[in-house]
Amino acid sequence: MELWSHLWLNEGFATWVSYMATDILFPEWKVWTQFLDIHTDGLRMDALEQSHQLRWIYTRLIRLSKSLML
Repeated sequence: MELWSHLWLNEGFATWVSYMATDILFPEWKVWTQFLDIHTDGLRMDALEQSHQLRWIYTRLIRLSKSLML
């Protein structure tokens, strides 16, 4: 799971930098507004009480698979 955490951070940073560069080159496109529109939906989903971390889901799947093997 540690690898997944670092991969997510790299991809997140690359996405953010792409928006920043586009805003510097083409400020009339107002890409930060698009960024917020696109990425706040994911934040809203993550904030729901029924959402869980990938680590939690992964742990549950491992436990389930071990219990099925017994």
